[in-house]
Amino acid sequence: MRYPHSHRGFRVGLLTLIGLVGGVCSAPEESSGPSYVAPDLHEIQYRYEWAWGDATPTPGGGWTVVNNLGYSVRVTSGHVTSYTLQLVPCEDNADDERDLAMRSLWRGLVGIPTARAGHSEIAPDPSLLSAMHVESLTNPQELTTEPIVVLDHRYCRVHYVLGPADADALGIASAQEMTGITLLLEGSVQGPNENHSTPFRIETDLGIGTFVDWAPLDPAVVDMASQGALVVVRRTLGTIWDHVDFDTQEETEIAWFVLQNIMDSTRAEVHVESHED
Repeated sequence: MRYPHSHRGFRVGLLTLIGLVGGVCSAPEESSGPSYVAPDLHEIQYRYEWAWGDATPTPGGGWTVVNNLGYSVRVTSGHVTSYTLQLVPCEDNADDERDLAMRSLWRGLVGIPTARAGHSEIAPDPSLLSAMHVESLTNPQELTTEPIVVLDHRYCRVHYVLGPADADALGIASAQEMTGITLLLEGSVQGPNENHSTPFRIETDLGIGTFVDWAPLDPAVVDMASQGALVVVRRTLGTIWDHVDFDTQEETEIAWFVLQNIMDSTRAEVHVESHED
């Protein structure tokens, strides 16, 4: 499913039914955790991170992993488009849960797969990061965005969307093949009972979105009237091939599983600084 570039600003609902502002980049480090500092009063910053998980980086870029079905996968080239990210006002949570339940029932009745179809029709919010960012999946980087000013909202979780990049997406200059594309992965795979590898190319323009609650030890509510907040969104590379059977599944189904797995691996944490009078 493709989306006209002229209506990008309000396509979050459509993208998540079928289911970043630029900053400072650095490579992921799992051996020593980064130090997080919340921004000033009324400011929200987002930080995108990748964790290796069970994936093993290879010299020169790329990585390998054995998925839960026993396939040995080597990724040599790949990108994904982070489409939008925003916080969800606390008062929207109850309505969101009812809406998700009704949509899940509807999908079951009409035969649409229920696996992480995302969410639709979420209203744009002052916390919205609307600029897309094309991220490398072979040389993953950490990205901290510029602050967004939000004066008085109260937030309880995150809404994250992957979708097709347009010509204005950040990072597209070094990945021109991602124009109109959500996910592109190339490499080779060896089956559990095989002694040779087979090349693959997975490409899709599907969109997917999800709600993510932040960690239980984090503040239950972010109150922008008295706080600044750094929101960390972390995805895991080592699980993105889970449940993928390269012998029986078509490219579209494999791409859908990978998108779901990225969503399922997404974790959020929030770091706040209070500025009480």
